[in-house]
Amino acid sequence: MTGDTVSRADIRAELASEFADALVGQDLPYQAIFTHDVRGFKGQMPSLLILSEGSQRPRFGIGTDKYKPTFRFTLLTFVADADPEQNWTEENVEDALDACEKALADCVIDHKSNSGYWQDAYLDGTAFSEIQNVTMLDGNRYKMERTRLIVETHDA
Repeated sequence: MTGDTVSRADIRAELASEFADALVGQDLPYQAIFTHDVRGFKGQMPSLLILSEGSQRPRFGIGTDKYKPTFRFTLLTFVADADPEQNWTEENVEDALDACEKALADCVIDHKSNSGYWQDAYLDGTAFSEIQNVTMLDGNRYKMERTRLIVETHDA
């Protein structure tokens, strides 16, 4: 095979690395970032999932075998539901979700390009993010926000 196209998995892994450096840790909004579905978060709240959602691979130009891929990723922020026994209120949940949303938007701006990986990354401005209450397979309840990220790159 002679093709050597950009791997969406490589882009997803690099996004996770960049975002982890900027968003995970003491006094930062997230406690964990995952690049795959998980059954539970083992107390790591809030958490971010970066999941592949789709691709477009138009040709880079007339007469070329290269593509100019655009990848769409789903960013899922999970915040633990209110728990009076843990002194974690509904207001804490909303505040944490809002802090994560702002930090994620700032992080995308700060990492809008990454030489060797992508030329442009931006939040999908065609639709609002979606917030819903969910129960995960581990039985715990969370508030989840779904945001879409677009990443534009090109084959080497």
